Amino acid sequence: MDNEESSVQLADLLQRLTKRLRRAQMSQLAPLGLTPAQERALRIIAQSEEPLRMTELADRLRIVPRSVTTVIDSLEQAGLVRRAIDPANRRAIRLHLTDKGLAVREEMRQARRQAGQDLFAPLSGAQRGQLMGLLSALDDPLGDLPPAASPASEPPPAASPASEPPPAASPASEPPPAASAGSDRAAAASPARERRLRDAAARADSSASGG
Repeated sequence: MDNEESSVQLADLLQRLTKRLRRAQMSQLAPLGLTPAQERALRIIAQSEEPLRMTELADRLRIVPRSVTTVIDSLEQAGLVRRAIDPANRRAIRLHLTDKGLAVREEMRQARRQAGQDLFAPLSGAQRGQLMGLLSALDDPLGDLPPAASPASEPPPAASPASEPPPAASPASEPPPAASAGSDRAAAASPARERRLRDAAARADSSASGG
């Protein structure tokens, strides 16, 4: 038998034995009028070195606080538990066993003891010791804790600002100012005037030479 197949068979076997033990305990607890949830809560309260807060009991039972409130309400109505304000923090409530609760605790222990004896009766003392060692090796106190929350993913990078609009096209270069009409006429007349002046100077020179 390979490891994978043996692991499946061991898991199935432990599950069946756990169900048998639970049914035997419920049968023993039936005369006390306790449900399995009430029995567990009462047992944890009794085992605590100091009175528990409601939130602490919820953590140990691994249930949500509103569910533990329902369980404690029923135990309080049965006269097994009483609520008391925490002297160190008046907003907190501590849970205490009543005298009746202490008496029921002893009956619970006997019921659990009897259920265990019935289940493990076929085993010798040596076999029980071996089984205790094997199960203790599997009983990792951290095994039932929820996995650590993965770190929150980093926020997505901020969107890059929208591209600035392209600069407006520069206005087309204005055409050079048109030359004024007077300037054109003056420019056109200048050569003709120069010619006239030269002709007049030439005639004057001819006259002076002839005299």
